[in-house]
Amino acid sequence: AYGLVSLAAEDYDSGSDFATNVFTVPGTAYYQVSACMYVAAAELSSTGNLFLAIRKNSTTPIAVNTENVSDATADHSICLSTGAYLSASDTIDLIAKDETGSTADVSIGSGKTFLSISKIGL
Repeated sequence: AYGLVSLAAEDYDSGSDFATNVFTVPGTAYYQVSACMYVAAAELSSTGNLFLAIRKNSTTPIAVNTENVSDATADHSICLSTGAYLSASDTIDLIAKDETGSTADVSIGSGKTFLSISKIGL
């Protein structure tokens, strides 16, 4: 099952729209939503797939990507990006699933695991 990705800190949140790992859309518009997840080799015990999804309103994936872990001795990153027309009060979060047989911990911090959301037009 997918689990909510825990994001440790905010680098920039001018409208205080991000709380408890969920972004609440402040106004109806087009948004660019990008995300990456980093898993260190030390967290992997076997090969398989890592899945990452950007989800709208806690139910609908608006972007999904899969990383095949063929070498469990290497670090792995999985990234995705999408444009979306979002309505005020919609929510966006980041979910992930590990099918490598590990209980992989996601590495957090700017540049490693992140969710970035920018308003790009009305």
